[in-house]
Amino acid sequence: MVSQLLGQAANSSGKKEGLTLESIMKSYGLDYIESDGSEDFWGAEKTANRILDFAKSLAGNDPDNFKKVKDAFEKGFGECSGIWGGNLPDVCNQTAELVRKGFDDWEKEFNAQSDAAAQAAAQ
Repeated sequence: MVSQLLGQAANSSGKKEGLTLESIMKSYGLDYIESDGSEDFWGAEKTANRILDFAKSLAGNDPDNFKKVKDAFEKGFGECSGIWGGNLPDVCNQTAELVRKGFDDWEKEFNAQSDAAAQAAAQ
């Protein structure tokens, strides 16, 4: 899906070479973010929160679904990085790190719930 979206943007510009994230964002009427811009809708923190909220709504409380959405995020981010030659703007990498931290925290919650359920069952 990421490849299709970026591919469409590249095709609509008539060329792929020289296509930048800034030019794609401008084509959609969006401002380009060069730094974290945490207070901004497109900043790393708010974007990471939206990604995690979406992932949680998909996975619910199912550990198997958690793994699927976590893996899907990594695959999608990897594809996007590959399309751009691994040179994404810092805000993209900051967002990915915040999402990964969110997934780690979420996984700890799953483990704590599982441990608590196991202790309750043992009593």
